[in-house]
Amino acid sequence: MQFTPQQLAGAQRYGSNTRIGNWLEDCKLKETKIAEFCEAKDSGRLTMANRNAKMMACSQEVALTSGTTIKFGNTIALAHGPSGGMLANDCWEEMVLGQEEYLVSVGSSSVPVARNTFTVEPVAARLKEAIAYEDGEELSYGQPFHLKCNDALGKGDLYLASAQHTPHRGSRITNHQAVFMSSVCDNNAVWIIHHVSDMGIKTGATRLLSLGEAVPSNTPVVMLHRATGQSLYCDDSVSESTEFGLEYEVCANSSKAPNKCESLVAEAKGTMTASTNVRAELAANQWMVAMA
Repeated sequence: MQFTPQQLAGAQRYGSNTRIGNWLEDCKLKETKIAEFCEAKDSGRLTMANRNAKMMACSQEVALTSGTTIKFGNTIALAHGPSGGMLANDCWEEMVLGQEEYLVSVGSSSVPVARNTFTVEPVAARLKEAIAYEDGEELSYGQPFHLKCNDALGKGDLYLASAQHTPHRGSRITNHQAVFMSSVCDNNAVWIIHHVSDMGIKTGATRLLSLGEAVPSNTPVVMLHRATGQSLYCDDSVSESTEFGLEYEVCANSSKAPNKCESLVAEAKGTMTASTNVRAELAANQWMVAMA
């Protein structure tokens, strides 16, 4: 507490009942602070109250849709094998102040709650896709879709999105292409699921032949961002501090195995083409669509 010169000058020469210095100002200031606190408490504007409301909304347990294949309208979670966590969002924390792009990370919890579950939605009609899909239809490999945050959060329609990396726009730690939640449902919020072949052998051929097949649940897949061609990525050695504890950074970065050998020879013989000669993504790019 700071004292005025008058209060300091009083020292021990005054009795306990003697008021010195700006005593009235100190009393009024104390009364004003108490009044402002009571007003903020009654209107729900206290920082601690807002944080408690956020934690309660995010920690609500959510039931995943049961089934063996993914359909539009299903509630799903994205599990990441190497880190042992699930893709989660914090729709209250902006990555860059004022841009309304909210944090996405991989949390350590494997319990489906509001912040780590998403709804699979068909691509918005205004984007004018060649084929329109409705809720209840199966999602296929190579088919575009949106991932919307859970309605239990009460934050409206926010979609998993990414955008082209620039010198001023990237993930917070590794500076790869950023992944975030956005209220803008455009091409930046469109994703595609690709098949992951066993042992990375003939990945391109397997991926090409699997197009149109229903996407199974609880099977390793690759989440590809359609607009930029980068895959959803999480490195379990890169962590960041959030209000929910230490979590792993999520970005868009295709991390592939370096075993694309004798490509030109195979293509010259006709045993491979440019569309089938594809390197396999590493484990950091592989996710599982978790369902009940």
